[in-house]
Amino acid sequence: GANTDARLDSEKRSAFTQLYRCRDDRWFLLTILPQIQDKIWPTLARCLQRKDWLSDARYVDAATRHEHNRELTTGIQEAIASKDWSYWKKTFADNGITCGGVAKCHDQIDDEQVAAAGLLRDYTDASGKTVDSPVFISSVAKVPPGPAPEVGENSAEILGELDITAEELANLRALGVVA
Repeated sequence: GANTDARLDSEKRSAFTQLYRCRDDRWFLLTILPQIQDKIWPTLARCLQRKDWLSDARYVDAATRHEHNRELTTGIQEAIASKDWSYWKKTFADNGITCGGVAKCHDQIDDEQVAAAGLLRDYTDASGKTVDSPVFISSVAKVPPGPAPEVGENSAEILGELDITAEELANLRALGVVA
């Protein structure tokens, strides 16, 4: 629910290194270094289906593109917003344009790198996955993750370890102190 638009100070960053929002509300970071911008510019314009920019006096070289960064950024935003992230990801990859998607939490479930690093574990009841604990203690097996206990489910056991009697526990429950 964060307003990511508030962080897009696009006037201070090059149109070639911006966060852009796709039609499907996915975001990606376009990352074209200054050293290759002149070389990649025609390819980018074609990918964005804006061949007309190649003859536009505002964008003929790096200096004029920089001078008209606001208009160029707005134009790229409009082009990107016309298609889904899956389209841009493939199109840019096929044309050697560097960009990377901004992942959402649910993207991690099937991510190859997350799986290879063993970052997620299945719950014991197969209801989903959770981030695995990064703590390893030699000669101690990790406890598999499971659903959290219900409120008060373990009160008697825990308070019993503190020598609270069943009668005292009943009084605490009656007073609403313990669930």
